[in-house]
Amino acid sequence: MAKAKKNENEQEPIEKQLWKSADKLRKNIDAAEYKHIVLGLIFLKYISYAFEELHNKLKEGKGEYQGADPEDKDEYKAENVFFVPEKARWSYLQSKAKLPEIGKFVDNAMDIIEKDNPTLKDVLPKVFARGNLDPTNLGGLIDLIGNIALGDAKARSADVLGHVFEYFLGEFALAEGKKGGQFYTPRSVVELLVEMLEPYKGRVFDPCCASGGMFVQSEKFVADHQGKVSDISIYGQESNQTTWRLAKMNLAIRGIDSSQVKWNNEGSFLNDAHRDLKADYVIANPPFNDSDWSGDLLRKDGRWKYGTPPTGRTRELSQEDIQKIAGTYHNWRNPNGSYEDIKGFCNSASVARVRELDYVLTPGRYVGLPDDEDDFNFNERWTKLKAEFEEQLKEEEKLNVLILKNLAKVEVKNG
Repeated sequence: MAKAKKNENEQEPIEKQLWKSADKLRKNIDAAEYKHIVLGLIFLKYISYAFEELHNKLKEGKGEYQGADPEDKDEYKAENVFFVPEKARWSYLQSKAKLPEIGKFVDNAMDIIEKDNPTLKDVLPKVFARGNLDPTNLGGLIDLIGNIALGDAKARSADVLGHVFEYFLGEFALAEGKKGGQFYTPRSVVELLVEMLEPYKGRVFDPCCASGGMFVQSEKFVADHQGKVSDISIYGQESNQTTWRLAKMNLAIRGIDSSQVKWNNEGSFLNDAHRDLKADYVIANPPFNDSDWSGDLLRKDGRWKYGTPPTGRTRELSQEDIQKIAGTYHNWRNPNGSYEDIKGFCNSASVARVRELDYVLTPGRYVGLPDDEDDFNFNERWTKLKAEFEEQLKEEEKLNVLILKNLAKVEVKNG
């Protein structure tokens, strides 16, 4: 029986369709380089869309926009919209997409946008005219991204493009493997940390912010709980300049003020860019994949009074895992909660117990092993394995004897 065609609701999400199409156009370009090309174009599409929507309202001159000048940069600044010069607008670039010099047009667009918007200085990629990027493929990318359905409002535009931007960040992180962890923390880990800390209002600080996922999720958390996004402000720093650029674009697409997200090439370990900040929440996924974090220079640092930062790998948790961990934490914090210690999973340790263990916070020292592992009988298991091994040796010995007999028969016959 032939399979029925998928109906419209069963089609792949737009971000997956886009990723497959964009990945086909990558050809011989490394994912590490290609991400700046694709994400740069998504960002350009977003700011151009937001600009053109406001530009049209200013041209109509109705209501509050009566008498406004559509080419006055201050009109856009007042509404937190980037000013996009004519030769950087998406409609202009899309009209040039089939030309062999399209890469130069895009690089020029990035340059003039930065000049007219100081907050984007040194943020946008200018990599589109390089020889390894085929103009035909670049034109295909521009058409692909230009066809994203955005709806009729800026909010819809930000929602769709922001989601696509985040999805692509994750896919590029997977494509780059180990190095992907430098600019992307898996969404499930970000959700878990935010769900546990509940940053409803105040100053949120991420000392190693990568591409800004913690900030995006914090504002989403506030919005999902009917809070005011304006009640929180974000502060961050990132040592890798190209990753910092991704963060600035990621936050701009979400309409999040990133003025206090600093590029700090020394890193937060050696030089805290927000030394005097009194943060209400510190949300971070430290760079566990970075083994060389200059620890030898920081042995006496006051931040390590409870032990030096650990090394290890994180990067996936299911929604069930997130809810279980966050729920356990909230039950522990709530005096009326139903918290209880569970071997191998959680333990409420006293300060005295932590002091007794010399402030070493390795989880296993406190939670122990699950009951099914705690009852493990080593002697019994060893005896069983030994018997199985001896039996295997006997079988191999019988097989060897049989082989030798057959060889002897062959030699006698041939002799």
